[in-house]
Amino acid sequence: MDYLKEYQKWLDSGVLTAEEHAELEAIKDDPKEIEGRFYGPLEFGTAGLRGTMAMGLHHMNLYVVRHATQGFANVICAEGEKAKEKGVKLLFPVDTMAAGDSLLTAFLVEYVDMEKQGKGGPEAIQACLYDAAGFASHTCGLAGSWGHGKVYG
Repeated sequence: MDYLKEYQKWLDSGVLTAEEHAELEAIKDDPKEIEGRFYGPLEFGTAGLRGTMAMGLHHMNLYVVRHATQGFANVICAEGEKAKEKGVKLLFPVDTMAAGDSLLTAFLVEYVDMEKQGKGGPEAIQACLYDAAGFASHTCGLAGSWGHGKVYG
């Protein structure tokens, strides 16, 4: 990826606010800063999409979040009607520290129970993952969810 072309594309896009445009204009004489912001897209890691809040393809900002959200929507659509009907769960996180543990624990507890009942298999895995995601999203709504939770509503 040519980071200078990507930088210019953002400047010329016409969708930036005056403040956002000014932020990018302010780095026009700093090729290292331009490269740091535009050498490639911000990537998902084990904790999701994280980055420094700033304008640029490799930073966290409204445009990067919109792009990721559209990509996720495309995946849901590609999965078919059943996935579209399920939709997504909106989450307003407070503390995500225990979310991974919550997801894994809820999945395992529910799936082992289904296996014991002779109801395991691919459909059970899907159902258990869906329920586990709901449980983990609830955990993210607790401040200090690692042992001393307080519900925020």
